[in-house]
Amino acid sequence: MKRNIRLNIIANIITVMLSALSTSAKVHVMLKSAHYSDTVITFLSEPVTLNIYPAVNKRNDDPKIFINTIGIGNKSIILPMIFDTGSAGITMNGALIFPDSIMDTTGFKFNNGLDTIQYQGITITKFTVEKTYGSSGKTVTHVIGNIGYATLTVGDSSGAIKMQRMPILFFYKKTVNGKEKTNPLTGSIFGVNPDYSFAKQVSNPNNGCIQISPLKFLCYSSNLIVGYQLDKITLTGCDINKSGSCLPKALLTIGLTAKDESEYTIYKLNKSRQRLINAWPYTNYNQFDPNINDCIINVGSRKLQEKVLLDTGKPGVIINFSQDILDSASDTTIGITTSSQINFNYNYNTVNFKTVFNPSNNRSIFGIYFFTKFNFMEDYQNGEIGLK
Repeated sequence: MKRNIRLNIIANIITVMLSALSTSAKVHVMLKSAHYSDTVITFLSEPVTLNIYPAVNKRNDDPKIFINTIGIGNKSIILPMIFDTGSAGITMNGALIFPDSIMDTTGFKFNNGLDTIQYQGITITKFTVEKTYGSSGKTVTHVIGNIGYATLTVGDSSGAIKMQRMPILFFYKKTVNGKEKTNPLTGSIFGVNPDYSFAKQVSNPNNGCIQISPLKFLCYSSNLIVGYQLDKITLTGCDINKSGSCLPKALLTIGLTAKDESEYTIYKLNKSRQRLINAWPYTNYNQFDPNINDCIINVGSRKLQEKVLLDTGKPGVIINFSQDILDSASDTTIGITTSSQINFNYNYNTVNFKTVFNPSNNRSIFGIYFFTKFNFMEDYQNGEIGLK
């Protein structure tokens, strides 16, 4: 496809055809193939800006940012993934990638005593894991699947990057608050926080797989800082499952320069436990705790010094207070003030997303609406978050 394709044509690349449910209750999805070989970058000599899709549904209660996968291994595919600053690693719905002969709702099919499955440049292993999202909130999602390895390409014809071979969790089962759920397009996650996520082995929960941001599986030139910046978003009502409904926005830039960082208010992150992935030496960056320290959380007149996670994967806010504090307050303002006096406030009674009070949590979390007010940057190399 030519480089000068117009953005309004790009918006129509997501073509989804849902067939009838099979007797196994598996949803089959056919996705239009992508051919962007002339735009895909495998070595970053300068920052690259990609299109993303900020979207909120008609009920105005499920805002998300999506980034398009256009290739996995040797397979061309258009698959929107949730861009998530609150987790690390790739989780993909295997039903959208593999035929029934390889995977169904009971798992992957390993034939003739083999320990791996090879499919279009993707390797699937017998290592079966479970990963949990949202454990501190009211909506808890569990996915069960197998660890595989493949390259991953994201973006579109206006700009795309190909990341080197990485571990990917291909899931075949998903539950939300204990109920099985089939969500054809929006169940895959592109987790980019600077720490790591742990997917525990089903047969031995003490064992598992470490997943880190896919953006660490890129080759960056020596003049670039490893990381990304996300310009502030506008959430537009649209349906990511419907072709052409959600329009692309050039808001995500991969690779940072010293000039980029100089424009941000910088917050240093604490180092996390060292987790080097020896099989891929270019990923041996230190992992950093993604929480910003020394913030002040205010609920009415009450204030608490707290660490805060800024999480695009969360529709609302989780406050490390008891609900009783708000019930007894005449002022229903809830907000955050960082150590550099950056403020974000909203009124509990009028805001259009949920606030959860969880005093047993070890931090507070501010979700996607924070990103409608500020540009956001993560520096993996030096362990920094930037806001402006």
